[in-house]
Amino acid sequence: AENVPRNAKFNDVVDYFSRQNVSMQVDFDNEFSPQSKAARWLAEEDRLNLETPNGNIFSDEGYDYLQRYVLALDYYALDGPNWRHQFNFLTGSDFCSWGGFQVTSSRIIPVGV
Repeated sequence: AENVPRNAKFNDVVDYFSRQNVSMQVDFDNEFSPQSKAARWLAEEDRLNLETPNGNIFSDEGYDYLQRYVLALDYYALDGPNWRHQFNFLTGSDFCSWGGFQVTSSRIIPVGV
């Protein structure tokens, strides 16, 4: 695995999800891993420009941040950049408007992707 130059916000994202046991530190060290790509997107490219939450992943802000990360992780793990239809993924909009999902008050449900 190759170490990637990291900015402060990327470090914050990596530290947050590592401390919360969402992804392992080693997964972020490889710049080509879906985890690293999702964290880098959240830190550097996400137009919502969310701050790293103070609360854990079970807090309201932490849970929204987690869902945004996990959907970005899925996008990269499933070769999203090469999808014929992007389904509004990784846009600056709320993840509820990203296609192929129905968002309820408690979870994200895949539908017809």
